[in-house]
Amino acid sequence: MTDLSGRVIIVTGAAGNLGGCMAKLLAARGARLVLSDINKDGVERRRDEIHGQGGDAVAHVTDVTKEEQVRDLANFAVKKMGGIDVLVNNAGLLGQEIQLADLDADLWDRTMNVNLRSVFLTSKFVIPHLIGRGGGAIINISSAASKAGYIMSNAYAASKGGVNVLTKYIATQYGKQNIRCNAVLPGIHLGEEAMARTAKESLRNLAEHCMLPRLGTPEDIAKAVAFLASDDAFYITAQLLQVDGGLLDHAPQMADARNNDGFYRSQLARSA
Repeated sequence: MTDLSGRVIIVTGAAGNLGGCMAKLLAARGARLVLSDINKDGVERRRDEIHGQGGDAVAHVTDVTKEEQVRDLANFAVKKMGGIDVLVNNAGLLGQEIQLADLDADLWDRTMNVNLRSVFLTSKFVIPHLIGRGGGAIINISSAASKAGYIMSNAYAASKGGVNVLTKYIATQYGKQNIRCNAVLPGIHLGEEAMARTAKESLRNLAEHCMLPRLGTPEDIAKAVAFLASDDAFYITAQLLQVDGGLLDHAPQMADARNNDGFYRSQLARSA
């Protein structure tokens, strides 16, 4: 288990399901957290939840698309915690998108602002503090949607593609100052509430397209983030880590072939 004792970590989008899961896991492993979200009630509840579990956390209400508010977040973290060691850029927007020709330009702009501009701004204002601390890590939450085409999520996927490129640029520009920058690309990850809301047939269909025996969970993503935030990942930078159960790395017809019992058994027999 990775040890994050005493490490000061900013988590944006901390009021949400994935951000909350990350925050709780990081706190359980000893991190001191600065929780950021535009949702005041949500981020304060998350702070109180972590306090109730014996963790150390403070809350900051931030619109991560606004330059002054992001500068305030970085200064707040240093004032309250004495410095910054890790930045987790988790804040994101997945709007109700349709196909490109019908996509509203305002939704495109809003998605780019929340998903990509925010990573630029938080990194811009946190990097000087990381340098002053002798180094640190930036972990950007991207998406498997940035690696393959789909019938919707145009702005979301494009914004996450930008996050991937920005990840490599930050790693290149600041590596010699001991700053690592990586991105985590989640695939299909569903919490308990989402699982309960989703039809069983849909869950089965989704699971068939993963290599591993089950769908992902927010905890799977959180564990990858904790690893990248730790000293165990010291020599890892500029990487796009797909945490997707192999979703994008097998032939697309494999799920149908696996369900065709006769075909699958013949292939197994041939390889034996």
